[in-house]
Amino acid sequence: MRDDPPRFGPAGPDPCGTEALVHLLGQPAPDARALEELDAPGRVRVIAPGQAVTMDYIATRLNIELDENGLVVRLRCG
Repeated sequence: MRDDPPRFGPAGPDPCGTEALVHLLGQPAPDARALEELDAPGRVRVIAPGQAVTMDYIATRLNIELDENGLVVRLRCG
């Protein structure tokens, strides 16, 4: 039996750059232009309350979760 490395999973302690973006917490959702300017190494996904999202895990994808008022409440990789 071979010990293959995992195909998906964390690429490091902060693979999607959340630490550099904590200033977004409590702020209004970034608009499209601001999303393009974010210092995130991969794709960015903004998630509104109740919004359906895929369950695929992409370590470098930044998920920006919003509350019902459109404010950023959580940043997570995946």
